[in-house]
Amino acid sequence: MHYNKKNLALSAFILFMLFLPFSIKAQLSIKAQPDIEDSRETGGFQFGLNFGMYLANKYPANYYNGSDANLNNIKYILGNKYLYYDIYKTIPRITDTFFVKQYPTDMHYPATASAGLYISYNFNRSTGVYIQFNYVKLKPHDAFTVEVDPKEYLTNPDLRLYSISGEEERINIDLGYSRSFRLGQNIDIIGEAGIALNDIKVLKSRIYIEDKEYSIINVYGKNSYIPNSNMQSYNITQGGIGIGLHGGAGVRFNFSDSFALQPGATLYWNNVNLEGYKDMRFSSFFYLRFIARKLL
Repeated sequence: MHYNKKNLALSAFILFMLFLPFSIKAQLSIKAQPDIEDSRETGGFQFGLNFGMYLANKYPANYYNGSDANLNNIKYILGNKYLYYDIYKTIPRITDTFFVKQYPTDMHYPATASAGLYISYNFNRSTGVYIQFNYVKLKPHDAFTVEVDPKEYLTNPDLRLYSISGEEERINIDLGYSRSFRLGQNIDIIGEAGIALNDIKVLKSRIYIEDKEYSIINVYGKNSYIPNSNMQSYNITQGGIGIGLHGGAGVRFNFSDSFALQPGATLYWNNVNLEGYKDMRFSSFFYLRFIARKLL
């Protein structure tokens, strides 16, 4: 597997956070400090809201790069004589022809805001199970290269860069087991681990030529697009369910019996259901969780 320096550093940081609770617990045990009386209930339901930044692995972002190997490709547009001619008229200073010289090979997802719902049931103060749902809309983008009026003789080619992008909805669904370690009367170290599911829906895959936008999702099936012909289009669904594992850690600040704040991080090792890009990869989520207790 290939990881860039940013992903390696991020993974190392979150793995450190995963082991932090056990290290702190060991230090507290060595000190043999007496337990602090806790007035809070030892079990029951907790409800939370997550707000944070999701860092998706860049590997499946190349699903949107428009290359011939992908389900959505620029060839679909340029292979249609009507769309080709429309683009031809849009490109300035062209006298003969054009073609795609190079596709992007290193598309990525920018860090994106994510929010979700957290529900847990604690068997006692230390252990519990939970489920959480976090939603994010991702928009990978890059540029592809077009060569205009290629020359047979030696000269600098006329190369133009045009934008290409995608858009997808992703819901991360985590089911797991949590373990807490008391750091102080009102502070707990939290460790979490379990199964990670995700549901992806592709919303857009498109290119931009000058001031025009073209979708590269084929909504006409085997039929060739004909303008102003009232052709039947199909509702295309791309994406689906992916699966993997997750682990995380956080620090919970208990302000009262009924309210707490928990900053933390979650590391995912999972795949996504995008055709041609289903290998397992690491992603991460940094969050602030608002927790309410005693609602039931």
